[in-house]
Amino acid sequence: MNTTDQSLGDPGTQTPDAFTRPPTAPPIPDPAALAEAAVAAKAPMSVADVLAAARLPEKRARVCLAGDLVAEYDDVIAELAGLLDVNGEVTDDPEASIGEESKTARATRLNARADEIRVQMAEHMWLPLFRGMSSDDLSTFNAAHYPKEDGADLKPYHELLVAECSVEPKITVEEARQLRKTLPVTSWQELWKTAAEVCTGRIDIPKSLGFSVSPKAK
Repeated sequence: MNTTDQSLGDPGTQTPDAFTRPPTAPPIPDPAALAEAAVAAKAPMSVADVLAAARLPEKRARVCLAGDLVAEYDDVIAELAGLLDVNGEVTDDPEASIGEESKTARATRLNARADEIRVQMAEHMWLPLFRGMSSDDLSTFNAAHYPKEDGADLKPYHELLVAECSVEPKITVEEARQLRKTLPVTSWQELWKTAAEVCTGRIDIPKSLGFSVSPKAK
């Protein structure tokens, strides 16, 4: 039979790509559905299993010991933010002279400098590890050390919190005090906020530690 008389359904007339075309990709599974399925498939846990598996949260603070780099980085980011509009885009001044640096050129240069500073900061980074306290331990700690008076100085409390939650290295209260006196404000805040965060998951002291009223009132 002449091949020109073959019907469209005859495999002899189909183009080569009809046999090599990849099948349609399967739909991407829903991550939430996968997570639920994984939970449903797990064997029920007893309270003893939970107690054996439970771990207190841990987190490393990121403290740059080069205060000059931290200060320069903050300045660069602040100036860069001033060149952006509400949509995060740079708007050039159409009347800028040829000899004047445009906003776009300035923003590009600042962004490149910020990247350079981040690399330099990484060489001076200290990453101490903190571990949170259990609910009972945190309540006991706060009852013993959190200031009872409104508006009281929180520095001694922060020093105690850093010392109590520090793991690697272990920091004494006196060492925490020396760190507070030596490090830039932002670096010291990074330490005590990280210590607070591993205890509560938040850093808005004092409310994050469960105090809507003073320990004495409780």
